[in-house]
Amino acid sequence: MKIRKFFVGIQFEVNRSDLRKFRWTNHPESELKDGQIKIFIDKFGFSSNNVTYANLGNSFGYWNFFPVDNVWGIIPTWGFGTVIESNHKEISLGERFYGYYPTASHLVLEPGKVRPTGFSDTKEHRTKLPSAYNFYYNTTRDEFYTKESEDFQLIYRPLFTTSFLLESYLLENQFFTAKDVLITSASSKTAIALAYLLKLNREKNHFSFKIHALTSNRNLSLVQSLGYYDKVKCYEDLGSFDKSDICVVDFSGNEKIQSEIKLHFGSHHKHLCLVGMVHWEEQAQDQKESQGVLFFAPAEIKKKSKQWGLAGFQEKLVHSFGAYAKDSSTWMKYKNLDFSSSFENVYLETLEGKFPAELGAILSNS
Repeated sequence: MKIRKFFVGIQFEVNRSDLRKFRWTNHPESELKDGQIKIFIDKFGFSSNNVTYANLGNSFGYWNFFPVDNVWGIIPTWGFGTVIESNHKEISLGERFYGYYPTASHLVLEPGKVRPTGFSDTKEHRTKLPSAYNFYYNTTRDEFYTKESEDFQLIYRPLFTTSFLLESYLLENQFFTAKDVLITSASSKTAIALAYLLKLNREKNHFSFKIHALTSNRNLSLVQSLGYYDKVKCYEDLGSFDKSDICVVDFSGNEKIQSEIKLHFGSHHKHLCLVGMVHWEEQAQDQKESQGVLFFAPAEIKKKSKQWGLAGFQEKLVHSFGAYAKDSSTWMKYKNLDFSSSFENVYLETLEGKFPAELGAILSNS
C-alpha cells in the first residue's frame, strides 16, 4: 500500500573532502522489499551540529548512516517523517516518526521489532552504528512530542540531549578540580543549553562556580542578553579573564583558540572537553594535538541509562527538556523554509557560521 508523494526522490549530497562542494541527485521510485517501509521526510532541522556530523563523518562514521560512495556523502539530520508506503504488516500508512533522516525527500527503512514507541532500522549497514541514532519514535507514543513544539524538537532535541549529558558529566567529575567553566562558541545552541542547565543547577544546589563565555563580536549581544553566562567576552578579549582554575568546554573545534586559552590560564587550565566543530576549518588535524578529551554523547547515553535505568534517564531528560522549551521561547525563533529551493543557502550560511544564532532553520518537503 502507498500514498503518492514523489515519483522521483531528491537528496542533497556533499563532497566528503571539501564540504563547500555539493550536488543534488534524483532517485526514481523503486519497489519495496518485504518488511520495508518508505517514509516521506516532512521536515528536519539544520544547525552547526549537523556541520559537526559532517566533520566527524569519517572518524565517527556519520557518512555510514546514509551511504553514497567514498567521494560523496549525506549529512544526517533529525526530523519528522510520514509512512507513505509499507510492506511491513505492523506499520500502517500515515504513521509518523521522529528520528535520524538524510537531507532528502524520503527514506526507505527496514524496521526490526516494532514496539508501541517505535522501532530500530535494521538495514545491514546500520547494525554496526550507535543504536541511539537508529531508533524511530512513533509520535503518538513519544514522551517528548507535542504538535506545538515540533520546530523546537527539530532543533533542540538532539542538541539538548548532548547538553544534558554534558552537564551531568561535568558535575559528576566535579569540573575536574576546576573552580569555573569556560564555554567557547557560546552562541551555539548546544552551548547555550549547557549554560542554562549549569546555571539552573547552581541556583538549586547553591554552588559557587562561574559560567563564562567566549563568542564572536557578531553574537556578543545575543549571548549577553540570555542571562545564562556570568561573563561574556569576545575571543579578542580572552586575556581579560581572571586566571581562576578553569574547565574548558570547547564547541569551536578551533585549535588556535584552544591553544590561546591554555596559554592564558597556564597551570589554572584543568581540563579541555571537546564537543563541537563550529570553527571547522581551524580544527586540529589530529585529536591528540588538542590535548583535550572528546565527548561522545552515545557513550554517555549508555552510561546514564545503566546508572539511572532507561526509564529514569528518559524521565529526567523529558522533564528538563520541557522546562528549557519554556525558558528558551523568549529568545529562540524559527525560520521555516522549503528544502528543495532554500537548503543550499541555509547549508552554506551554517557552514560559514553566518546563520543567525537566535534562529532555528526548519526545512520542509512539499
